[in-house]
Amino acid sequence: MIDRLHDTLLDLERLLPEAHEEAAPYIEALMETLRHAAVTCAHTKSVPNGEASSTQWQDPFGAWNDLPSTMLDELDQIRHGSQPKSPLEL
Repeated sequence: MIDRLHDTLLDLERLLPEAHEEAAPYIEALMETLRHAAVTCAHTKSVPNGEASSTQWQDPFGAWNDLPSTMLDELDQIRHGSQPKSPLEL
């Protein structure tokens, strides 16, 4: 792989300076994309087999079932019972 890149760069050197200027943004963009992909891949490594996760994922559907049914009414009472505040000055 390195030999192919080296050969390509040698070919690029043989081109006119205008071609260098035209090729440079493409090469820089490609390198930035590859760097980003490498960082993303490093941060999303999977857990090796045999290591269990300390927390289990739970389906959020029905997660609020344990809250009292009067909670929304109580929040409305608090909201309507308090005096409005003046807007913040920035």
